Amino acid sequence: MTDNLDLHPASPAERIEAFKNVHDVWPSAADPEKHLRRRLTNPKFDNATWYVGTLDGRVVAACGCYHVSVRIDGAVEPACAVGSVHTLPEFRGRGFAPRLVDFAESQERLAGKTFSLLYSDIGPAYYERLGYGRCPAAQGWANSVESLTVPPPNCRLVRFQAAQESTPLAEMYDRGHDRYMMSIARSPDYWRYLLAQNPDDEFYFLEMDGKRTGYVRLGIKPPAIIIRDLSLLDRDEAERGMYAAVIALAKSRGTERVGGWMPADAVCRQLFHVADRIQELTMIKPLVDRIKIDVRHCAAAEHFHEIDHV
Repeated sequence: MTDNLDLHPASPAERIEAFKNVHDVWPSAADPEKHLRRRLTNPKFDNATWYVGTLDGRVVAACGCYHVSVRIDGAVEPACAVGSVHTLPEFRGRGFAPRLVDFAESQERLAGKTFSLLYSDIGPAYYERLGYGRCPAAQGWANSVESLTVPPPNCRLVRFQAAQESTPLAEMYDRGHDRYMMSIARSPDYWRYLLAQNPDDEFYFLEMDGKRTGYVRLGIKPPAIIIRDLSLLDRDEAERGMYAAVIALAKSRGTERVGGWMPADAVCRQLFHVADRIQELTMIKPLVDRIKIDVRHCAAAEHFHEIDHV
């Protein structure tokens, strides 16, 4: 089917129209006007270049390319994270979204981006046809009220204000993730972007024998506590202590559920009910030939965190 779909970066007015359009799939609020206000004031959506496809001046398809960096084999690569890929219902099935994503990738490549990732809410086969590879993506949940998990006596969580500890927080993230063949690289600007999100989140250092060995960021969403971000300096020693301490914290508050994104490793499986995510599936794609990705890089993506999700 032929059409005159016009693909281009969104104007401010087209960005607003695109935000209105996604209410049917990703509503920020039940009321469309409240949904739009929340999108326009959320710093998350300012960290992206928005692209649209229009027919006769009407936005019928849109997506955002969020500004991120990825560390691959020790080198930091400028990347984009494709999100909010949406086509109006009456225009679906005409191939608009794949054309828009291809156009957005070409523009991002021209801007110097060498890598792309996304978190798919649909079956992975759709984006696999566009060249994306699926990575392991798990989540785990525990019933904290019924849990018998007890943290080791030498472990405790110490709450802190992220704004006052931003430097050690960033250093701890880097030290905890340098071991992986691939991870999200967090610049100072990206850290400011992350900390501006969800301002009610709580931050804790894990202390073992009085020494800081990790941190965790928790979203308090009764009746659940969500593990949004986490880094451990010595994963083998501190992982059980960290997760057990978080479960104990949730139990002390009477919170029913605690969990979130996590690797499907032995420790997590012992403490949580771990299963593959059915949404927010991590998928990756090099935008230049020199970047080579294999199963080891995909496996490392299992350690991506919910706070980086777009």
